Amino acid sequence: MQVSLVKIKDTVFLHTDCGSLVLTCYHGYIDMVQWLLRNDVDVDQCRDDGVTGLFMASKSEWTYQYSQIAVRKNSDVDLCCTDGYTPLINSCGGNNTRLVQLLMKYKPDIDAQTCYGGNALLYSVLLGNMEITQLLLQNNADCNVCMHKDGTTPLFYACEVGHEDIVRVLLDKGADTQICRLDGKSPLGIAIDNGHTSIEFILTEHKKRADQHSA
Repeated sequence: MQVSLVKIKDTVFLHTDCGSLVLTCYHGYIDMVQWLLRNDVDVDQCRDDGVTGLFMASKSEWTYQYSQIAVRKNSDVDLCCTDGYTPLINSCGGNNTRLVQLLMKYKPDIDAQTCYGGNALLYSVLLGNMEITQLLLQNNADCNVCMHKDGTTPLFYACEVGHEDIVRVLLDKGADTQICRLDGKSPLGIAIDNGHTSIEFILTEHKKRADQHSA
């Protein structure tokens, strides 16, 4: 079996457009994945849609072990699928804090965006993951990045869902409270619409301090 795998390690299987590494990552055969990598399979092997083994692993906590091996073998941490999703974006969207911490050690493109404008910070804020959000901001993530379809920034998500602590962190990192979505709504307006009075107070006080400094 292993001899056969060596011969087909970089082969794309019909009807799946997957190579052996992507296929074994998809099914979670970690022992087989480790064996393939020891036998010099292309660690950045991908499907036609750009999905790599590391990308596949970033969608599941149980494949953290594979991700450790892949990055040590110089897997390109920024390879993305055709929609623009990178392993980092996937990990943030999956609330996979441990994998995000691992990927950050290899300096991924922290502000990479999908074709829809989504990125790592937008997902971590939307899901209320303070640990990931702080890690991204500590590494200079753009806190004013926005979704292409409606202009939503991380601050909008925090105000809409009610993540008060994340609102404070974003403001400390320079989130722009005056940016409006394409529908004209401001972060303050979103907080009011959703009944988050504590966030309404935070934003109002923040604006007062900003006005005093600029006076």
